Amino acid sequence: MSVVDMNLEMSLSHVVEAMLPRFSDETLGLLISLDMGASDYGYGEDGNTREREPLHIRRFPNLLFIRPSNYTKVYFFEPEDGRWFGVHDNREMVWELQSDHDSCWRSDGFRNITDIYFNICKLICDRTGCAPKDVSTLIHMCSDPKYVQLECERVHPGADRYSAEGRLMRIKMSPIGFDRLVQHAHEENNIHGNMQELKTGLLVKGGETEERFLTTH
Repeated sequence: MSVVDMNLEMSLSHVVEAMLPRFSDETLGLLISLDMGASDYGYGEDGNTREREPLHIRRFPNLLFIRPSNYTKVYFFEPEDGRWFGVHDNREMVWELQSDHDSCWRSDGFRNITDIYFNICKLICDRTGCAPKDVSTLIHMCSDPKYVQLECERVHPGADRYSAEGRLMRIKMSPIGFDRLVQHAHEENNIHGNMQELKTGLLVKGGETEERFLTTH
């Protein structure tokens, strides 16, 4: 087994850029579910003497990306019951908007993941006295990133959109296959007045966003 350290924020942002182009369908999201954990097996420095009860920590945070414009929305959800979440899960889920920006989503959008990582490390360090850099953590995707079709409803419609209440969104999602998604090529003048061929983001076939595009092009 190969053990390689990677920058999680950068790696995940590259996945999003590759799978969900900007100006994609407003009802389309990319779901990435993570499994984050660490263990203290309770052994002393000699590696053989059991000094304390083992502790195994697991967290299952989820990130949802929506890119209907040049801005990227990043939502966060973590099940309170500690169970892994899947796209077919029927539990009611309230997601929190972490970022809605053209560039800062790559940092602000992952801040909860960073917090979870350091909280996990602290729990282990408090028991063992080791430094955070010495904690052996497990971080991986629970499954492949999933395209999902969304129905979104603000939990507090009257709240300011950037307030704590205004960032909460009740989101229903269902998996959508890549065969139901399409990109359309079109031509537009660039800043120099020359025609250039462009492509839309991913649009849901037959959806309202595709119909609007076809009507105007």
